[in-house]
Amino acid sequence: MNIMNIRKHWKKILFSATTLFWAGCGGDSENSPIIPYNKESEPPSSSSAKSPTSSAVIIKSSSSDTPLSSSETVSSSSTENSSSSSSAILTHKLASDTTVNCSRGNAGNNSECFLQEHDGYKKNSTIANNLKDLLKNNKTRTLEELSTVEDSLEAFPEFEDAPVYGVSHCVRYTWLVSYHCTDGKIYSVHESYDNSIIEEHNYLPKDEYMQEDNIIYSWDEYKEKFISSSSVSSSSAESPSPLCTKDDFISSNNLYDEFYKTKKNLTDSIKNSISIDELEIKKSCLNNINAKRSDFSGSIATKQICNGDTTINQRYQAKLDSNVEYVQKQIDECMKEE
Repeated sequence: MNIMNIRKHWKKILFSATTLFWAGCGGDSENSPIIPYNKESEPPSSSSAKSPTSSAVIIKSSSSDTPLSSSETVSSSSTENSSSSSSAILTHKLASDTTVNCSRGNAGNNSECFLQEHDGYKKNSTIANNLKDLLKNNKTRTLEELSTVEDSLEAFPEFEDAPVYGVSHCVRYTWLVSYHCTDGKIYSVHESYDNSIIEEHNYLPKDEYMQEDNIIYSWDEYKEKFISSSSVSSSSAESPSPLCTKDDFISSNNLYDEFYKTKKNLTDSIKNSISIDELEIKKSCLNNINAKRSDFSGSIATKQICNGDTTINQRYQAKLDSNVEYVQKQIDECMKEE
């Protein structure tokens, strides 16, 4: 009896275990994305279809988006390069190699100080002497053109190695433009209206260039092309009337000496014209007349020779007259004081 009961219970236990086993297998099959028995005969379920399709779309989209974005970037870059190259019009050539073409840079003009006090004594003397030579040996320039050369000579501090108190004095400003050339180099080129200034000073830094008729020249190339040939032809050119030259140059320091001579002559004259008592009152004021600040730092010609006739250079005479006026004004103020 006991054995029979045990067998009945054992059968129930086995049955329950078998039921639980198949229930577990059934649950796994429902969650499985691959169902063997309908793999060939039935379409995949909606859930199983979406996952691979959705995944494929995402992968395709991300892989195609990346090249597309990269392509767009290249296209944009190409457009910019195309735009840049279209705006970079090759308008100039190098005189040294006319197969090299150049375009004006987009940066615009840059103001540069062409001549400064701290250019050095040797260079200063050379430039000043070149200007004096233009005035002394003039063959083709009118008086008006000589006046322009005198402006440069007055402004150029011939005897100063360095600026006073560290202040840089710019004698001449010019304009430099960057030109990008097909030889892969960038050239700093003066505007053509600077050419006359450069010719006056007979000087151009080695890393700067000139332009004429859309050709870019070094200083040596420019001189060979224009100045040498023009000097030959100038001998046969008609001379201006009157033909004038300038000579006998003095510096601003010499003009200071002239100022003190003027001051002494005028003050001595007034001292001799007043009484001893009045002189005692006015002496201190007259003796302390201020020196006039020079209005130029270079040199000036004292003589002008036109068609063989020598006269005082009008520019020099104007400065002497200015000294007299300046001293006389202070004397008059002294005499008004009680």
